[in-house]
Amino acid sequence: MTAHSMGAFGAYKQAYSRYMQEREAAAQANAPTETVWVTKRYIPTDLRSTAPVPRHKLLAPRELPPAETHWVPVTDPPLRSFDRGPGHAVFKSHPSTRCEEYSTLRQMLPSRGFLFRFPPQNWGTGNEMLTAYADRPQRRFPIINSPMGSYVDDMHITNKLFKLH
Repeated sequence: MTAHSMGAFGAYKQAYSRYMQEREAAAQANAPTETVWVTKRYIPTDLRSTAPVPRHKLLAPRELPPAETHWVPVTDPPLRSFDRGPGHAVFKSHPSTRCEEYSTLRQMLPSRGFLFRFPPQNWGTGNEMLTAYADRPQRRFPIINSPMGSYVDDMHITNKLFKLH
């Protein structure tokens, strides 16, 4: 439109400026990267006083376009985002109650609460009570000896001549 109002000379001038812009853009895109040597700062591990650098710095836009979906690696959601839900009221799963063939996914999921065991009766006179489950964070971390350890402790208390060897 502006070329018609400017006459033939204006049209030529506008076309020539567009031609020059396209030519400069093509020259910049196809230009070989020219290397120049500059004096660099002192780095004790690098004894060179000059270093090769490109003549023109590559300028990247601040806002990069979003990456295509097939280039973005798939990330796993954080483990805290999973919830087992209230469906495990009958038997509470806990790492100490699982067998080795237990599901890997279940092993990775966070456990709630803790299991507490009651010590067996002395001298094996009765059965051990069932393990109970508490649905709150554990506050105490006692050292629980095995039944054999308790047996040996009791023998040392009651019989001073008892030696286990």
